[in-house]
Amino acid sequence: MSKERNTRPFVEKDGYVENLISEATEVAISKRDATSWYAPFARVAAVVALILTIGSTGWMYMNSKKAQEAPLDVFLNSISDEEASMLENYYIEEICFYEWE
Repeated sequence: MSKERNTRPFVEKDGYVENLISEATEVAISKRDATSWYAPFARVAAVVALILTIGSTGWMYMNSKKAQEAPLDVFLNSISDEEASMLENYYIEEICFYEWE
């Protein structure tokens, strides 16, 4: 009974299995040798991508600081002290505050 349960549906010769394993091993070794240039190339590509990412992030951060400055602050920083004193005394008689209320 035990012999009947241990029978396999396909019977291979030992030489066939050894030949199959050796061929698969040779193919795996040849593919490993063929792709050995890929690992350094992938590392270089990853380093370049990392440098570009860090550089572009820093560049965008530096430009966003310029954009956060208010237009009024830009104008007031660009005028001289004399022009700023003229702004303090600026008054038009035709426009009165009580007309706006």
